[in-house]
Amino acid sequence: MVALYVFRHGETDWNAAGRFQGRTDRSLTDLGRIQARAAGEVLKAELSRVRRRADEFAFVASPLKRARETMAILAETVGASGFATDPDLVELAFGAWEGMTSAEVKIAFAEARRARKRDRWTFRPEGGESFEDLEKRVDRWVGRINRPTIACTHAGVIRVLARQRLRLAADAAATWPVPHGGVFRIGDDTVEALPPATQQDQGHTAQS
Repeated sequence: MVALYVFRHGETDWNAAGRFQGRTDRSLTDLGRIQARAAGEVLKAELSRVRRRADEFAFVASPLKRARETMAILAETVGASGFATDPDLVELAFGAWEGMTSAEVKIAFAEARRARKRDRWTFRPEGGESFEDLEKRVDRWVGRINRPTIACTHAGVIRVLARQRLRLAADAAATWPVPHGGVFRIGDDTVEALPPATQQDQGHTAQS
């Protein structure tokens, strides 16, 4: 496949509070902006290592605010002129759970929460999506890639890519660690996390 790098957006206030976020549009925190800048430095170093220029890549982001804000910072850091958005890169929708903490979900949706624990990959919350649903969107996006690409997206999308490339079991893929600002090099059968440029705290990883 063509060269592909994906990275997760920086932290939002709902990430910091441990709230299910999904499609809800939240802005980056100060830490989130630091993480976005750090991701840019990681990618800048990687492009230098592989002797590629930013203008050789297409830059694309999820249309959600946290991804667009992250991509704008990263694009400036690596010297890209701009970026497009693609709706297939949006996060897994949590429906009625969005805005709630795990503790609140445990009270309000106890039975559904138990079902999710039994099978995270196929579980679909009320008004939301399953990872299987998300996988269809990710496949559509990957099928449209026709040039080297750098994408800012969400933990769910990166977990789908990891499951497909690394042939992970569904339960392992659903909880595969994706830190805020984490940058990943995607190959035909590899997903490699690029080492951080600094020791900056990468933030919370529980909710998307």
